[in-house]
Amino acid sequence: MSGLTLYASQDLAPLAGHYVDHRGPDDDPLAKRIVVVPNVLVGQWFEQEVARRTGRPGRDDGVAANFDTIFLGDLLGRLLYGDAAAMERWSGPSLGVELYDLDRGTSLADALRRGEALARLVALRSDELDSRLAAEELGAERRLIVARARNGHLTPQRQFDESGVAHLDEAGERLTLFGCLASSVGPLAALVARAVADVIDVDLYVAVPARELFDHDVATIAPEERSLLERWGAPASAQLGLWRGAGRPDRTEWIEASAAWGEAKSAVAAAVAAKGARNPPTALTPFVEVHRTTGLARQVEVARDALLRAMDELGVPAHGVRVVSADPEAVVALLATYWQPSEVEEEGSPRLQFEVADPGVRRRSARVDAFLRLLRAVDSPLTVHDVAGLLGEPALLAGQTKFNARIRERIGRKRRRRAAEPSAAVP
Repeated sequence: MSGLTLYASQDLAPLAGHYVDHRGPDDDPLAKRIVVVPNVLVGQWFEQEVARRTGRPGRDDGVAANFDTIFLGDLLGRLLYGDAAAMERWSGPSLGVELYDLDRGTSLADALRRGEALARLVALRSDELDSRLAAEELGAERRLIVARARNGHLTPQRQFDESGVAHLDEAGERLTLFGCLASSVGPLAALVARAVADVIDVDLYVAVPARELFDHDVATIAPEERSLLERWGAPASAQLGLWRGAGRPDRTEWIEASAAWGEAKSAVAAAVAAKGARNPPTALTPFVEVHRTTGLARQVEVARDALLRAMDELGVPAHGVRVVSADPEAVVALLATYWQPSEVEEEGSPRLQFEVADPGVRRRSARVDAFLRLLRAVDSPLTVHDVAGLLGEPALLAGQTKFNARIRERIGRKRRRRAAEPSAAVP
């Protein structure tokens, strides 16, 4: 029986376990199932977890086979246009370059900025597109949309409104969306999933912070009456409500996490609720630690020490470490300073090799960023936050570290030279 089933849990691991335990045989054993993931890291983890769970007990000899992991944009391109790359046509850079061709009076940087804004409008406010583009200053954007529609290239939402899921065969015999709670295309993803679920089975696996957010809609609670958990989990609850509203799941199920996860959660909650703790970090389990830090630079430094200790005491392999941050661009700029100290540092300083896995992180020059921040600080009334931000620039921190090292080196040479000089004769 076809339909859309919503599975939720506090962690991705029990969701992956449910997927492995309940995936049934296909009519065609050679046909690959499609599993939609939100990003590369979740896709890699999902494949490794499926392989681990399908092997022999206690042995890492499982194999993840017979499914393709793709992104949500690829799925929508296949189902709506018959081309996985079709959604790239509505990305910010693509729209920005086309806007630059239409309006050569603007700079390329401004055209790209306007392209990003138009891409967000197309993805998240498609119902307001016509009224928004009626503004006089958006004439180039309006001409772009009209020209594309004339050539048969409709926006994703209009393509769905006019043709529905025109290429249903691209979904296979069963469709799985794993970890795709947040949608970059607004309600369109849920609408498409609902249309597909009218024909084949669609399984949606999402992770939410707490069971309370799954059982109750935070939007129905007045802001002043919300608990700390409800205020913190409001974005996740809103995304879950979008899937429930537009997707209209036929069945919903909460999957309990493992006992170890419950114990870790209780320990974290106890540590957060504790009053007057004087010795952060508080070690909760060999795998969970809570740290109280001030500033992003200190967070990066503490994370380095925690990883080095885990590798040394627990035998955690370096290739098995993944660092997740809400602001990866700011963190990447600090990693080079705190995780890979310069050669003039004291001998024995810890070093950690790392690779940026997020393709969305731009590779920028830390020196240029520091220089631009300095110019902005000089050009505006200085505040405490301006000075703190300037002094916290990774390039300046690295330069200060090297400067201090050179001062220590010069003092050491001067002391050694004095020690080598013959002492004056005593009369």
